[in-house]
Amino acid sequence: MRPYEAFFSENGVFRFSLKVKLLSGVAHPLHVAVADLFKRSISLDCQLIRDEACGGNQQIPLSVSEQKSGETEYSDGDLLVLKASKIKVTYTKTW
Repeated sequence: MRPYEAFFSENGVFRFSLKVKLLSGVAHPLHVAVADLFKRSISLDCQLIRDEACGGNQQIPLSVSEQKSGETEYSDGDLLVLKASKIKVTYTKTW
């Protein structure tokens, strides 16, 4: 059983409810719920890459160039949708 419930209502409104107060590990229920929605929505020829908060096992550094370094990295993504090895969707939290 998942610690959350996420779905689209009949009128197309996204609904989310958290069923637990304490979390174990680094996965965050809201991030996992969003990643699960993406996974169910993307086509079979796409690949979903998740960071640890979304239930994956890696970080997703995003850079402004192909040269990866601390100077070119601007954020860590939460999830990516890849198609033909190209990024199609990036989900990144902003505060």
